[in-house]
Amino acid sequence: MVINSVVTGSWFARTKLHLKEYYAFMQSGTSHLPIDPKTLRAAHKKLGLDSVKYDGGTFDFVTARFSDITATYFEDGLMLVTKPVSDLEMDAADLREFYYKRLSPALIHLYSMGTPTLIPSIEHQTKRPLFIVVDAATDEEAAELAARFNEKIHHSARYRDLAVHYCDGLNIIAVGNSPEALKDKILTTLMLSREYEHKLRHFLDAHRHTWEELEKMSAERKLAPSALPDIRSRLLSHQRESLVLRGRLHQMAEYLPIRQKEIDDGGLTEPLSALKIYRFDKLRSATNYIDQLWTMLLDYLASTTDITGFIYQENLQKEIEIQQYIFMLSAIASIIVLGTVSGASILLYDVNGQLLARGGLAAFTFYDLVRFGGSALLVVAIFFLLIKPLYRKIKMTSILGSMTKPDQAPRD
Repeated sequence: MVINSVVTGSWFARTKLHLKEYYAFMQSGTSHLPIDPKTLRAAHKKLGLDSVKYDGGTFDFVTARFSDITATYFEDGLMLVTKPVSDLEMDAADLREFYYKRLSPALIHLYSMGTPTLIPSIEHQTKRPLFIVVDAATDEEAAELAARFNEKIHHSARYRDLAVHYCDGLNIIAVGNSPEALKDKILTTLMLSREYEHKLRHFLDAHRHTWEELEKMSAERKLAPSALPDIRSRLLSHQRESLVLRGRLHQMAEYLPIRQKEIDDGGLTEPLSALKIYRFDKLRSATNYIDQLWTMLLDYLASTTDITGFIYQENLQKEIEIQQYIFMLSAIASIIVLGTVSGASILLYDVNGQLLARGGLAAFTFYDLVRFGGSALLVVAIFFLLIKPLYRKIKMTSILGSMTKPDQAPRD
């Protein structure tokens, strides 16, 4: 068994426009966008670029060489990073270090503008896929090779002198004497499949994360009316994130038929199917399933946000009515108090200032003041204390009530 190379890579849905930005960056270490030029130049210098070349095709691609490492970047965002092998473990470690510490940071800086942050707390931190390319390998040799990376082979697929041994974080690919076009297509399609499944897992976990956040809100059975604006703001934030994630999901799905057509037109459907790499129908099915989850969640968020707004307005109107009642009773109490000026007197004078008459106002006695005025104020206080709590708390189940019904909740 001869080990030819180790390969890693990634896939983030891009376009030909992004590829040209990447090519310009590789050539000069700059960007036409207002990104900090010092940061870009430092990232470019750290790459240690030897050469870069732009090629056309069904998918245009850029080939960049960094000493003994080659990075091939396609216009749909698929990237393969390859290193020939002399010492397998060391070369695999060097390849991953190059990707994580040099290439990936450069791409993050280059595409930093206009990129929304998507629920980073649940972003997967798994290692990038690693492919080991060999000329040929028996099952025993492949198993021993996998064990060197603490992996176990759970499936092997073959087509003539080709074989792919599948592990959780590793694939061993025996390429035999196959044409270069087939070897390249095996690597690109397998990387696309692995990365696509990785993204679907992220979207599924993001859906669960969002749902758990809603369940935490639902657990707050009652809340003060003053909390409603915050609740609505959180719901709107989840709604915005969900819309972005669903948009990303649709972007991903756009490239599946193009990649599939390229394979079909090249007559490579049979070998890739036999090697279990031709997974486009399964990927589409999984995409549709997760898209439906997000559609249900978005509908739920939209209706819940509307209900929250309606409840807030209704509660506000009721509080205004309570204040009107309090004002009315306070006015009555004030009138009673004004009429209870006990012992008030009236003095009448002529134009010369001579006292003509002395009299008194017919008013309540002090006892009447306490009895009527005090009673009126007490009624107002009791009315306020009894009525106010009725609108002070709002049941969360009236906002998120359907969450407690599994048959209606949009769970995955």
